[in-house]
Amino acid sequence: MEIETKHLGAVTIEEKDITRFPQGIPAFEDERDFVFLPFDDSGSLFIMQSVQHAHIAFITADPFVFFPDYELEVPDAVTEQLHIENPEQVLVYVTLTLANTLEESTANLQAPLIINVEQKLGKQWPMAKSPYETKHLLFQRAQKEGTGSC
Repeated sequence: MEIETKHLGAVTIEEKDITRFPQGIPAFEDERDFVFLPFDDSGSLFIMQSVQHAHIAFITADPFVFFPDYELEVPDAVTEQLHIENPEQVLVYVTLTLANTLEESTANLQAPLIINVEQKLGKQWPMAKSPYETKHLLFQRAQKEGTGSC
């Protein structure tokens, strides 16, 4: 099927590529079907594009690429909702807020997207008790290491 996208124009997708968010995502509860499309050639940035509405798209990333120490423990209720039986079924993404430069862009580590890749089911899970925030600089560690050196 062909869909219109916010960033790539018309693209052809297959039904098997659609990830369903049965409860939608916060603030977009009526949007349930999304497809993840490559945003760049790095393989770490993706566009989470609504299948129904071209104007609804989110830039997402694999959080472990930018934050290797990122940790989360998915509660049983979420694994049950997504029919997750083992860790190999799971992909985790975080939404990004893009700024003028990638270095100024932030990631929402507090509300990751949990995806069962086998069942094609997803959920954005806002972690209630979390050391993470909604706006972590993507390159915070690199910037800190670069300060104060000659």
